[in-house]
Amino acid sequence: MLKTPDEADIPPASINLFAREDREPFSFEWVRGRCRFDYRLQDADKLIFSGGEDHTLCVRNRGDVTAVRGSEILLREKKYALSYNDKLFLIFNDGEIEMEIHYKNMKPSERKG
Repeated sequence: MLKTPDEADIPPASINLFAREDREPFSFEWVRGRCRFDYRLQDADKLIFSGGEDHTLCVRNRGDVTAVRGSEILLREKKYALSYNDKLFLIFNDGEIEMEIHYKNMKPSERKG
């Protein structure tokens, strides 16, 4: 997390997507819960992730979250593919909360649940 309403220092968190039991799409609300962020994130349930071809992570914004990859603002209702080492900058609650997601590859030995 880069910015919080109370300017709290939140340590980085990571999620092993290989350990997920199902391969169904998931929302950022699921990510928020797994990382134990105690902040309410408006429309986190409308930022949807799914697996893509060639180990990409697809993202579709169906809400009012501002999502930026590099210098590109991601449009609503359009699917984008994140490749390894891509960063996704997210702005929630009209700029009150900002965070960055890093999509990284894992060593095969780290992929086990």
